[in-house]
Amino acid sequence: MEKHNIVATLIFAAFASVAVADHHKTGSEQTATVKEFEELRDRLNGRWLSDLKVNILWPKLGVKKGGTTTIFADYDADLDGMVFGGERKLGHIKWKQTFHYDAGKSVIVANCVGSNGFWSQEHWWKISEYEFGKKFQGGQRDGSTFSGSATWTFSADGKTVTSVSADVKQGDSDESQGPIVWKKISN
Repeated sequence: MEKHNIVATLIFAAFASVAVADHHKTGSEQTATVKEFEELRDRLNGRWLSDLKVNILWPKLGVKKGGTTTIFADYDADLDGMVFGGERKLGHIKWKQTFHYDAGKSVIVANCVGSNGFWSQEHWWKISEYEFGKKFQGGQRDGSTFSGSATWTFSADGKTVTSVSADVKQGDSDESQGPIVWKKISN
């Protein structure tokens, strides 16, 4: 009888450790549903405005570190809602994003390119009712790389979203950006 209890305890512990490990997955290992993709698309749809205090110097930005610039972002659905795109203007940089749902991997993917030679790929997932997370990696035309993560928290009324980055590495340096508060200025 004692052996059965030990075996049962070991089996239970093995299943519990798998459940705990799955719960703590992060970044590109996180999954999303089509419904969550559609929710992110609908939440981002429209024109957004933010002021950015520059902590990360991107090539061709045209603003010194510590300076402030205004960012405009426009998001809208395309291809009957199967894709949505975003376009941003940040200093002297124009930046485009295309979001789609990868059903094979159950992830929301955004591919991004900038007029300064910047590129990135992002994986998004839903964290809670009003919060989405993303992990990203990318590079510059000169071969330098960057990576990190961020959370995007939407207000209940959908009129603001706060983006907070973490673990951002540009080359060999850590360059996390403080919170960016976006205001929706039109649908």
